[in-house]
Amino acid sequence: MASATAACCRNKTVEGNPVQAIPATPTAVTGNPQVAAPAEPPPSPPVYLRLLFRHRQSHGRHRIYLVRHDQILLYRLTAAALIIFVMMACIFFTLWLVLRPRLPELRIASVTISPLSTTYTNVSAACDVSILLTNANNKMTAFYDSFEVFLRYQRDKVFLSDLRVPPFTQPGNNNSFLHTRLQINNVHVGSDVVKALKVDLNHGRVSFGVKIFALVRLESKEWKTRSQLIKFYCPDIILGFPVSNGSGDLLTPFKKCEVALWIKT
Repeated sequence: MASATAACCRNKTVEGNPVQAIPATPTAVTGNPQVAAPAEPPPSPPVYLRLLFRHRQSHGRHRIYLVRHDQILLYRLTAAALIIFVMMACIFFTLWLVLRPRLPELRIASVTISPLSTTYTNVSAACDVSILLTNANNKMTAFYDSFEVFLRYQRDKVFLSDLRVPPFTQPGNNNSFLHTRLQINNVHVGSDVVKALKVDLNHGRVSFGVKIFALVRLESKEWKTRSQLIKFYCPDIILGFPVSNGSGDLLTPFKKCEVALWIKT
């Protein structure tokens, strides 16, 4: 009887849920799930690579502008330089409007030349030239650091004499006479020039040319200019000779000369 019951039990199928395996090591159960520890933050970048974030909102969207520190410094330096430049330009322009620097004016007041002594190729004489200088600047003094006078013949083709005047000054709004004496000391000009000069003397009129180069600077309490090389050109200085072997005098006194800044090329 017992053996029959055991055989019956061995052949019977048991239905139900499978048995779960029990873990070897029990886990602790808490109310909240465990959270992993945060990772360490990355090292900060160098100072010159740090970025400044500026947030602006446009049409509901955020835009992030990345501006480097060196760019901000460059922008500020550029703006400061522009402001200083504009301020200095305004100051200089205002001073220029107030002072209005002008170039000096020059006129040949009188010319007297002694009787010309000529040989076959040379010429000798003494020439007195009186010059009227005008400084039309009301508040600026003219400083003539260099002043050189040249006497020429046949439209500047033939050099006769030159004279260097010592430095001098001229106050503003002033007219000054400058008397010079040029010596023509047996200057070699050639036989053709001597023949042409004798022909002009026989006609009673000889045309000379006067060139003047001056190094001038203008100064006042508020303004000072750089030294400028100025050229005064006085062509066709006509002298009358009543007698061919006598002295000559200027026929057109106080003739205004051309003035220009001399730019070497």
